[in-house]
Amino acid sequence: MVTTEPKGRRRFRYVTVALIFLAGGTTAHPQSLNPHYKRKHKKPAQSAPQGQPGSSSRLAAGSWDPAVKSSIEDFIAHWGKSSSFYDPQKPPIAVVVWDNVAVNGDAGKVVFNQLVSSAEFKFSDDFWEMIPVDFGRQKIRAAHEQFSDLPVSVWGDEPTYRQFENDFPQSYADLCSQINLKACRVYLTRLFNGFTAEEARQYARKVLESAPPDRYKVIPEMKDLVSLLLKNGFDVWACGADAQPVLEAAAPAYGIDVSRAIGIRQHASAKRFNGDVLLPVTVGEGKAAAVALKIGRPPLLVVGGSADDMGLLDFGRGLRVVIDHGDQTIKKAAQKQGWLIQPAL
Repeated sequence: MVTTEPKGRRRFRYVTVALIFLAGGTTAHPQSLNPHYKRKHKKPAQSAPQGQPGSSSRLAAGSWDPAVKSSIEDFIAHWGKSSSFYDPQKPPIAVVVWDNVAVNGDAGKVVFNQLVSSAEFKFSDDFWEMIPVDFGRQKIRAAHEQFSDLPVSVWGDEPTYRQFENDFPQSYADLCSQINLKACRVYLTRLFNGFTAEEARQYARKVLESAPPDRYKVIPEMKDLVSLLLKNGFDVWACGADAQPVLEAAAPAYGIDVSRAIGIRQHASAKRFNGDVLLPVTVGEGKAAAVALKIGRPPLLVVGGSADDMGLLDFGRGLRVVIDHGDQTIKKAAQKQGWLIQPAL
């Protein structure tokens, strides 16, 4: 179930988002330093002089495309805290999409797979209601009931455990392929039913810290970029199609405060999640809507990597960087809009 605030409040909030989108922000927003962007838009008549990148605004070489690296460094020097027009009360906003952009891997799926392997969900009648009947609820529950009372040490020899371990992830994959990305990411979020926010964060943190690098891995270049942005006074946010506590667990590894994580939220009854997901859902256009509602103004820098990020990349004006994983839809959009394209790191 997806729930919202009362109708009157919801109407007000979405009108606010619409106004932000139409106006390009709540205040006059600086133009991009993307050289491709300048070719399409006139430079403002009154523009602060561009800063010169020094050691404090240099990225480590890594695997950056030289032209992309140079553009990012110029951008940071121009809008960072060394600029004469920098306002510490209203620092420039940077938003980095998390899965397969900030990191290699899918944080939400990694945590889900571990919850399945260890059967550590908060099992209850309410929990089982989170699994759609059409996507295997009965057979997954029946399998769990067969092995759950046995010692963990023998689970691997039990056919019903292997069935549970196979069918549960398959239900997620089927939901993604047969319905859409939004439905399957809401599904993962609802499976934290019965957890408190802190329990979910701690569990996700433990899983991500010990995840094998072929499933989830820090990208040094992206961690360096976030560090450089923070060092230069940017307000850096992580956004992704993960459950809110999963993103809160992941972001601090890059120095991003948990308060700067924007994921899929759900309502809590008596401090425990009850499966009622709140709008906006951070998938597709929902990313931009969630950023608008949470921050109140468009980001000056966005780093994305798939067609699902296009709404966020197109929200407001500024430097836009696309990490190229072969998604032709986002690549064509990037070429058309003049966004920077960085080969996969």
